[in-house]
Amino acid sequence: MKAKLVSLILVLCIAVGLVPLSAGAADQTDMEGTDISVLLRKEEAYHLFLRVFPYLPQEYSCTTVASNQQTFTDVQDNAYYADAVNWAVGCGVTNGTSPTTFSPDATVTRGQAVTFLWRTVGKPAPKRTLCPFSDVTPRDYYCQAVLWALEQGITNGTSANTFSPNATLTRGHIVTFLWRAAGRPENTGASPWYTDAQTWARKSGLLDGTAVDYTPEGDCPRADVVTYLYRASQQIIDAQPEKPAFDLYDYTGHWYDGHNSNNGQGAGLIRVTITQADDGYYMDMLSSRLAYHEDVLLVVLPDGRISFHAEAHGTGYNIVSGDLLPDGETIKMNITEDNDGSWGGAGNTILLYRGMGN
Repeated sequence: MKAKLVSLILVLCIAVGLVPLSAGAADQTDMEGTDISVLLRKEEAYHLFLRVFPYLPQEYSCTTVASNQQTFTDVQDNAYYADAVNWAVGCGVTNGTSPTTFSPDATVTRGQAVTFLWRTVGKPAPKRTLCPFSDVTPRDYYCQAVLWALEQGITNGTSANTFSPNATLTRGHIVTFLWRAAGRPENTGASPWYTDAQTWARKSGLLDGTAVDYTPEGDCPRADVVTYLYRASQQIIDAQPEKPAFDLYDYTGHWYDGHNSNNGQGAGLIRVTITQADDGYYMDMLSSRLAYHEDVLLVVLPDGRISFHAEAHGTGYNIVSGDLLPDGETIKMNITEDNDGSWGGAGNTILLYRGMGN
């Protein structure tokens, strides 16, 4: 009976994706030199991920040594990596391996490396919700980092459908990740795939004073990973695309109390969910009172304004357009076009106030 119960639980876990179907060793074939577009075209191979909407800071910079010195017993003050450890822990790039140790000589996995890099640039939310890698699941701490690194062309995986997050990081991999994140400076297309990255790392001083036996195939310990990251952090942050003056993701996942400015009538509670697509952002408005969804397209204009467009109730019988103004706890929707007046007509403003407990 107990064996049957365990089997039933395992089947249920596989069905909901809690246990990967394949538990075999990852294919270690190196894919880091391939064209990222090849992977991104393989939509049929993608596995659906749960969408996470973290808060994205408007400005992020953590390129100086943390003022609070760390007190790890295995990091001496005169060690070449001491400043890098202070920076990494102080900026939330990584923690120690215990309250008193950093383990500078311990190896780093590929999953850890892309997570360190992702945290260095402020943990930007990836645009994609799908991933081609069967060995990366939504429950993994590195899931968002891998998605971001994939769409930024920082990593291509170790095969068409594996990332090998638990594989040991090599020096060739980490300098290539950093070089790509820094904008691929002085890209000559030289072979093998890490050549330009290695040249850049040497010229930029990333390798100064670190391992004297540097080889691209060699394992890269925690001390050197954080040292490379620390020394390259300013170049990497400067190479990131500018963030808009607002953060739409801060408005997602909340319930709002809707009001019509023309007549003062309430629209009940509306849950707002914002996702990003190739043509802009989509704001799904779910009304608790009227039991309908509005799928509203949001487009950020060159001057920073946000325009919205919707076919009311998804039927196409009413076209609604206007400007959207996110302002703290409030979303203002100024209507400029409303064919049948169901949104209050042109000139109306719909105010969404964030509800209690949000």
